Amino acid sequence: MPSYTDSLHGYAAKILVRDRYRYRYCGLDGTASFSNWLALSWAHLSPSGHAHRDKVEFIVAACMF
Repeated sequence: MPSYTDSLHGYAAKILVRDRYRYRYCGLDGTASFSNWLALSWAHLSPSGHAHRDKVEFIVAACMF
């Protein structure tokens, strides 16, 4: 499998699959409709500059809004 460094091909897919395409904050199901799918994004749980900010364990699926 190729190794990517950008977020689209790197950790973003892992986060969404791990969270089963369900937003952690509001619980909305990203697979229920196309508009829900379009709102898929992720959120960092650690503040900027934190040593573990970009680790998959510290990022969750969230709405873009």
